[in-house]
Amino acid sequence: MDYHIEKEYKITLTKEEYLRIKEALAFDEVLDQTNYYYDAHDPKLGMRIRLSDGLYTFTLKDASLKDVKEYEFKVKELSLNDPRINALLKELAIKDPSYLGVLENKRHLKKWPKGELALDKSTYLNTTDYELEYELYDPNDDDLLNLETFLKDLGITKLKQATSKYGRFITRRKSMKVALFLANGHEECEALCVYDLLHRANIRCDLISIEDDLLITSSHDLKYYANYLFKDVDIDSYDALILPGGLPGTENLFKYEPLIKALKNFKEKGKLIAAICAAPSIFVRLGFVGDKEFTVFPGFEYNKESTHELVHVHKNIITARGLGAAFEFAHMIIQKLVDLKTADEVLGKIQYR
Repeated sequence: MDYHIEKEYKITLTKEEYLRIKEALAFDEVLDQTNYYYDAHDPKLGMRIRLSDGLYTFTLKDASLKDVKEYEFKVKELSLNDPRINALLKELAIKDPSYLGVLENKRHLKKWPKGELALDKSTYLNTTDYELEYELYDPNDDDLLNLETFLKDLGITKLKQATSKYGRFITRRKSMKVALFLANGHEECEALCVYDLLHRANIRCDLISIEDDLLITSSHDLKYYANYLFKDVDIDSYDALILPGGLPGTENLFKYEPLIKALKNFKEKGKLIAAICAAPSIFVRLGFVGDKEFTVFPGFEYNKESTHELVHVHKNIITARGLGAAFEFAHMIIQKLVDLKTADEVLGKIQYR
């Protein structure tokens, strides 16, 4: 199977540095790319199928060498069933690669003296990062002086070498986690259904007690243990906060000031927050949502107008109407944190519908 050697430099940027470079350069081309990543179960290999300009390109990068050994060819569709892909995987002894998720990339391209610059904004797994990539036309050549001078003139002197997008995707995928808060009197199925389905999507879900004890009693007198006490976790390290409903659990959550502070912080930062059954009323009372911007169990609208949908999404807020919407609620959380394909696969594997 044919491959080529490429030499490239990747630099991690802050958002401000990214905008500075974008403003300073007149780019030759701008591309919107959708990258579907797969886990080769080999830390030296990165696998993706990229959709750009209506064409799919399969790429496998072997980064075990100093310079990158890249296999790349056009394929007809988003699938690993192409004979050439199968032949390559067999040749490199890659067995049963698994789907990871999708990365959306806005790429600005600019010709440089001995190569091409790519200024990238990548959005994936509920996060965004920025990088500058310099790929040399001749892998035997080396030219960084012009680039370093240009960046220095823009005040960018700390050039942090970026890992590959695949490497960052793998790291991010394995580190994703959500916090699901438990109070005495919560609805246990709304909590545990979501907990179960998120784990099936390989998203870590921590059950966090707002009480003084890990042992929690549900609204139906079921007793079980949370993973952590609220005071013992770093809330900012989570990707999403989830509130189950039930009474008096919802009111107990609403009265717990540290949780309310965390919800406000996540709302302001645009990080995902979600609530089901009576718990969306907390978002209503905090002023997070207005008329037709949420759904909730009937009777908990607090003078606002609900959409009456099973699940509703408003910006970074997911709300669901009740226990009967628990599967759709979890499906939407997975979709927002990972992607629709993963969410559909999780429900398919449990024989939903």
